Amino acid sequence: IAYYDQEIITEISRRTDLAERYIEQVIEQKPIPAFPLHIGRSLYPLSNPIYEQRQAVMLEQNRIIREMAKRSSCVIVGRCGDHILEDVRPFRIFVYAELEHRIARCMERRTAEEANKRGMIFIISAEEVYSLEEMKQKVISVDKNRRKYYEYYTGKKWGDRLNYDLCVNTSRQEIKEIALALSSFISLG
Repeated sequence: IAYYDQEIITEISRRTDLAERYIEQVIEQKPIPAFPLHIGRSLYPLSNPIYEQRQAVMLEQNRIIREMAKRSSCVIVGRCGDHILEDVRPFRIFVYAELEHRIARCMERRTAEEANKRGMIFIISAEEVYSLEEMKQKVISVDKNRRKYYEYYTGKKWGDRLNYDLCVNTSRQEIKEIALALSSFISLG
């Protein structure tokens, strides 16, 4: 089964000529609503390039997700995929974990060399180095932005069990084992 996560960002970048890093920021940050100004009467700006560009990214993301789902069975990670594809009734899974377990998984991504050089400093990517407290704040911030993004574009509450067919707590489990169990479960249906 095809698996799409970063590939969606790469395809948006290819189609829009926007940098992947910029697209990631658009998707990971809370959305900017296009509210008119109110001073006795409504004043609508002629254009809002930032808002329009963010909307263009979201529309392209919708097109890409629909194309990928049409092509074959696939796994789409996040990006409001459950909402975008609700008319085709996808099997919707919400994967979550307790905060300390998510932080521990992020810390596991660090390289042994970096950990030895810096003591208790952890790497998320080549450009980002976090202490334990900074890592905690980063995870909380990412969750907050994802929640706002999801709720803005779907009108639904992020993480609400009523929006999903299955909710899976990965706190005390190996991800690979859960993935195997889920694939077996889904193939039964």
